[in-house]
Amino acid sequence: LFVITFIAAVLLAGTQAIIVPWVVASPFVLFSAWMDRVGRSRHLVAELASTAVCSVPLVAMALAKGWDQNVAFALGIANLARSWPTLLAVRTCLRRSRVEPISPVPALIAQFAAPALLALLAKHHALPWSVVTINAVLSLHALVLLSLSIGRFSARQLGITETVVGILYVVSLALAYA
Repeated sequence: LFVITFIAAVLLAGTQAIIVPWVVASPFVLFSAWMDRVGRSRHLVAELASTAVCSVPLVAMALAKGWDQNVAFALGIANLARSWPTLLAVRTCLRRSRVEPISPVPALIAQFAAPALLALLAKHHALPWSVVTINAVLSLHALVLLSLSIGRFSARQLGITETVVGILYVVSLALAYA
C-alpha cells in the first residue's frame, strides 16, 4: 500500500510537494514490515506504527493539492487523533470481553487527549473547530464502549462498528474541510 500510494502521489503531484510525509513515514513503514515479518504485527507498538502510516496519504494529497504545510500535517494529526485512541479502546474492549486483565487507563487518557490536542491545533487555525467537535463525539462513543465492554462485544461486532464509525469520521472530515 505504501509503495502504491507513493507512486500515485508522485505521478499526480510530483515529488516536490509530497516527499516530506513519505520520508517521515519511512521508519514507521520499515518497523511495521519488520514486526509483520517476525510475526508480531499485533503488538501494540506495531499497530500504532501501522496506523500512523495510514495518515501519510492524507497529508500527501493535501500537499499535492497545494494546502499549507501546517494545515496538511494537522489533517494527518486529526486522523491519528481518531486512529490511536480507537485502537487503544478496541484493544481494551477485546481483552476485557475475554476477561483478560487490562487497565482501561491508557485508552481513557487517549480519549481525552485527542480532542485536547485538536483544540490546540484549531486555536492556531491549523484545522476547523468542527473537527474538534467530531473527534470529541467519537471520544464519547469510545467511552461508552469502554464502559460497556466487559464480556459484551466480539471482535467482529467491534470491527463492524468501528468500520462504520470510521467511514462516518472520514465523511465528516471531508465536510468539515469542504
